[in-house]
Amino acid sequence: MKVKGHEVAISELNSISSSRAVYQKSGNIFFRKSVKSAIAVEQKQLDLAKAQLEKLNAAKFLPFDVTLQEQTGYDG
Repeated sequence: MKVKGHEVAISELNSISSSRAVYQKSGNIFFRKSVKSAIAVEQKQLDLAKAQLEKLNAAKFLPFDVTLQEQTGYDG
C-alpha cells in the first residue's frame, strides 16, 4: 500500500542526519536533495495518498445514484 510505504520512507529519512544528502527518485531520474526537502516531498505524497484512500472509502459507502450523479452531472 502506498500510504505505508510513504510512512516508512519518512521514518527512514528522520533517522538520517540532517547534514547528509539523499537521493530521491522523480520519474526515471534520481535527484540529490537535503533530508529536510526529501521529507517534505514524502509528506506531501503521503497526504495525497491518504486523501485518495479516504475518497475511495467514502465513495464505497455512497448509494449508486449519488456517485453516478457526481460523475456524470445527471440529475434525473
